[in-house]
Amino acid sequence: MHVHRNAALLKNRLQLSVVFFVASLICLMGGFLVSNRLDDLSTQYAVSLSTLGIGMILWWQNKSYLNRWGPKSQKDADIAKALRGLDSRYHLFAFPSAKLPDYLLVGPTGVVVLIPRAITGTVSCKDDRWTHDEGKSLLVKSLLVMSPRPALGNPTAEAARGIADVKRLLSSRLGTELAERVPVEGAVVLMEPNVKLTVHGCTTPSLYLRSLRGHVRRGARALQNAEIEQIAAAVEAD
Repeated sequence: MHVHRNAALLKNRLQLSVVFFVASLICLMGGFLVSNRLDDLSTQYAVSLSTLGIGMILWWQNKSYLNRWGPKSQKDADIAKALRGLDSRYHLFAFPSAKLPDYLLVGPTGVVVLIPRAITGTVSCKDDRWTHDEGKSLLVKSLLVMSPRPALGNPTAEAARGIADVKRLLSSRLGTELAERVPVEGAVVLMEPNVKLTVHGCTTPSLYLRSLRGHVRRGARALQNAEIEQIAAAVEAD
């Protein structure tokens, strides 16, 4: 299996996270210093509260960037390890483009939009409605409010957006005829081995990381080797 990693995009996003981090510190510290130099109490409160609010927004943005693109949040190495054994017809893309999903698997079965979730606790999906119980108390959750953690979100909606983005790209790069023949599906991949999963009536396949390779291998072969290489080249060129 070939692994393609967009290091340039990751570097750009991490640089932006540093910008947000520095801006938040400047805003918080600057607001504190300026407010202490003011004589009017109401002006002090106005300056301190406004800079505090802006600083917290910038801080949250920095944490959000790290939560998606930070070194500890990148899942391509774990996914590649789980897919070890797939032959050279398969291509795993990590962060191929800002306009595409973060993880794509291209192979004989088509394109799989991988949606990894590094969450713990209990996850359930009933008729495309997702719920997540992390098993933490309200006090612990409140203490972690300023440190965003991986969240479940709505994987079905994310998969639908990712599939639409991939189809749009393939249509523009390969032409409508070939693009319409390429199967594109989503798959929610639970990265933590101890998470509990319950699924009933969900349109997007949901599975554990350890089951991903088997899921891929069970798919029906729909593409020839030349077509796979065309698709991989189209994704990599974006």
